[in-house]
Amino acid sequence: MSQHRDSGNGVGSSGTTVSALSQDLLAHALSTVTDPRDRKSCRLVSRAFAQAESASRRAARPLRRESLAPHAPPLPFPHIPRPLRVRGLDDAALASIALFSTGGETPLAVRRVCLARATGVGWRGLEAVATLCGGRLEAVDLAHCVNAGDREVAALAAAAGGLRELQLDKCLAVTDVGLAKVAVGCPRLERLSLKWCREISDIGVDLLAKKCRHLRSLDISYLKVTNETLRSLSTLENLEHLAMVSCSFIDDDGLELLSTGASNSLKEVETCFLSKLLTIKDTLTVLRLDGLEVFSSSLQAIGDSCKNLVEIGLSKCSSVTDAGVASLVNHCKYLRTIDLTCCNLLTDGALAAIAENCRRLECIRLESCPFVSEKGLERIGTLCAHLKEIDLTDCCINDAALQHLSWCSELLTLKLGLCSSISDKGLAYISSNCGKLMELDLYRCTAVTDDGLAALTSGCKKIRMLNLRYCDQITDAGLKHLSSLEELTNLEMRCLARITGIGIASIASGCTNLVELDLKRCYSVDDASIWAVARYSQNLRQLDISYCQITGLGLCQLLSSLRCLQDLKMVHLSWVSIEGFELALRAACGRLKKVKMLGGLRSVLSPELLQMLQACGCRVRWIDKPLHLSRCSELLTLKLGLCSSISDKGLAYISSNCGKLLELDLYRCTAVTDDGLAALAGGCKKIRVLNLRYCDQITDAGLKHLSSLEELTNLEMRCLARITGIGIASLASGCTNLVELDLKRCYSVDDASIWAVARYSQNLRQLDISYCQITGLGLCQLLSSLRCLQDLKMVHLSWVSIEGFEMALRAACGRLKKVKMLGGLRSVLSPELLQMLQGSGCRVRWIGKPLVYKG
Repeated sequence: MSQHRDSGNGVGSSGTTVSALSQDLLAHALSTVTDPRDRKSCRLVSRAFAQAESASRRAARPLRRESLAPHAPPLPFPHIPRPLRVRGLDDAALASIALFSTGGETPLAVRRVCLARATGVGWRGLEAVATLCGGRLEAVDLAHCVNAGDREVAALAAAAGGLRELQLDKCLAVTDVGLAKVAVGCPRLERLSLKWCREISDIGVDLLAKKCRHLRSLDISYLKVTNETLRSLSTLENLEHLAMVSCSFIDDDGLELLSTGASNSLKEVETCFLSKLLTIKDTLTVLRLDGLEVFSSSLQAIGDSCKNLVEIGLSKCSSVTDAGVASLVNHCKYLRTIDLTCCNLLTDGALAAIAENCRRLECIRLESCPFVSEKGLERIGTLCAHLKEIDLTDCCINDAALQHLSWCSELLTLKLGLCSSISDKGLAYISSNCGKLMELDLYRCTAVTDDGLAALTSGCKKIRMLNLRYCDQITDAGLKHLSSLEELTNLEMRCLARITGIGIASIASGCTNLVELDLKRCYSVDDASIWAVARYSQNLRQLDISYCQITGLGLCQLLSSLRCLQDLKMVHLSWVSIEGFELALRAACGRLKKVKMLGGLRSVLSPELLQMLQACGCRVRWIDKPLHLSRCSELLTLKLGLCSSISDKGLAYISSNCGKLLELDLYRCTAVTDDGLAALAGGCKKIRVLNLRYCDQITDAGLKHLSSLEELTNLEMRCLARITGIGIASLASGCTNLVELDLKRCYSVDDASIWAVARYSQNLRQLDISYCQITGLGLCQLLSSLRCLQDLKMVHLSWVSIEGFEMALRAACGRLKKVKMLGGLRSVLSPELLQMLQGSGCRVRWIGKPLVYKG
């Protein structure tokens, strides 16, 4: 390129001065360059091209808010740049964009505004943009603005009364009130999407149907609406598209209301429609009738009238037959794109008619046409030399069909998903003559092996998109062949169980332009594989590593290295700890835009991290499946102190497979209840150390469950105000191996509790009974029975008298090594007792608080 660079003067290798051409001519030349990378090359080659491209630019994508300075000179953009790419977009930044485009002097020449996923935009920003548009605004996209509610849509409806298209997908705070504002303020609305707006009911839709009589397209998927909604919608005479996926309260009666009330819409192609085609027959080039009942007579009428058709869509038109297609193509000689997806009555006869009449055919889609075979494709391959795209997904074709298609040397896209009869031989045919192929779909072509990939890569060097999902015969050898595809950008290898780190390393080092990579359920992919991806695939933007055997170290290395990564799916990474997820996500925070993880992580990841992700514009999709940290079956120690979101559900997950767990810390896990302890005791029988300090939901029922832990030695139950002597008795009788027990501030623990401890816990060495409600009699019974006790804390035993302390300490003198008491006792206990304690090697710690006695 250096030989042809004009260094700003516009002089090429031939001596022609590019700068002598007008900007209009240069802009016209640039308009034919569609690839963004090629346009960038033009800008780098010549300053004249750069100036022409700048003057004719129709859109901008600012990467940061700082570039949207209010004092910047105005530019005549016809639409607002997509704020999806702007970090931290809020109302002030949105207003800056509008002022940036107009200078604040004239109305903004904007008709469409896309604010999808701009979660920081509020009603002030929307009102400002709509006002600056001066009533010209026709379409607004607020999809996935999860914070947008009634106030935002009300402000938009008030300022943009001429709105015709509105996208409110997953605007979770929008209710019937907001929809009413839209219905009243935007009567000319034609397209509206309310998918996942779960607060909208029949009342809002009824008002919408009464006020917006021009509605043509409506999406109410996942709403809690009933048949009454369909009764209201049946009055819309112009309704053409209606989506109501997962509307579980709608039944057959509702559909009957819709069909009887809306007889003039959502219907088959009839005579009235065909007669209107006559008025535009000479200019009509594209006609899509997807999903309608189209019969042979209708297709014949369309063919007779619209002879200039270039594209026709008949997807899911189940009544289309060979005769209908033949009558259509007999007159429409200029057809280049034909969509016959799911037209399951078609046979090779239809393909023969298309091949005979449509010699300029470039694209044909035949997905799920089961009666199409190699005979029909022979005619297509022979006569349609300009064919660039063909979709044969789920068709009953074989290698002979690919042999015929190999004659189409201009082929760019070939989709063969679910064609299980395709083998290496068929790929060799394609490779022999289709050197321009850019996209190949081999989804579930299970007969394809490494030899097929070797043949493919020898002739199809320009492949950019390759789908190998569930092609389970592929091994590392096949990936080594693929490494020669230097232009490969999208590679899907889901469920290729035979590939390992060696194959992944070959792919990563050879295909350095990879943008999307799918490794889901590639069970042999480990840290070695991930390190190769982290090193070589620096352009990667989308990655799926779900179910792979990588560890926290590999995940951290991956996310800290891939600077372009925006979309990450990492479900069921069983070898990654919670700390591993924390460190990895922090390393990538600010770059990631979409993350898919198990829902169980939501309660264990730090709230600070989740807030950081949200603030950076990252949308986390939580999968409602159990957190399989339990896959770590060798786990011995788990510390969850201060994780206030941990609940019984999390303990059930741990209990399900971590049977070797020895130590568990639940300090201040205040959501844990007796049910969690029941689940824990059911699976983790070997626990020895358990910390339940300040888990104030636990009662005697929980301690009864813990009594089954026979190997328990250390138990901390500080400040469990709900436990009583019944629970302590159950625990002491079951856990006879207790060595350390903390009952501090368990205010309901009394003499009955202490007698149970004295009877069963003969191995106890360390005990804290501070603030308990025991008397001198109970204390004497305790210290005279526990022969192994060495460390005793008994602060604020306000029901024990001086004589009680004297008798209890004399009973344990010679065994105790540490004692913690109130400093006020130092002056009232007998000097003889204190000397005895000192002489036996017991160290007394005096707490400087007043002595309180309630007896």
